Amino acid sequence: ANTSLWQNQVIGGPDAAVPAWVTFDTSENAFILGRGSPCIQLPVKTNPDAMPEVSFGGWFKLMKQQNVGWILAQYPDYGWSRALTLSDHRLGGASITINGHWKSGFGNAEEGQWIHLVGVWRGHSQPCDVYKDGIKSTHP
Repeated sequence: ANTSLWQNQVIGGPDAAVPAWVTFDTSENAFILGRGSPCIQLPVKTNPDAMPEVSFGGWFKLMKQQNVGWILAQYPDYGWSRALTLSDHRLGGASITINGHWKSGFGNAEEGQWIHLVGVWRGHSQPCDVYKDGIKSTHP
């Protein structure tokens, strides 16, 4: 894969694999992912067998509703992907992946608006949570 590493600013934290065609917009101080772009990937085993508990989070801005909006995910897929999404109808829009389909209740992220999205996974057969702008999803 043609990628570069984004240097993590947290001591001891993993660097992220950023595809070479993903641009950094200095006016937004953010990476720009276009239609058909893969998501930024974290090179850590975060499936429940390797890391039962993990949280992903960040600030995201949906520029245009075009696809399912997977924006942050583990790689490679160890059989139980964990990801944040902005507009995946199967998961309720702004959401997280969980073993199977569920609905976050948040709906799609609004175009042009920054949101803070956090996914919390607690391992096999444990409840998972997603927070949008500090509000916890009320949907299981």
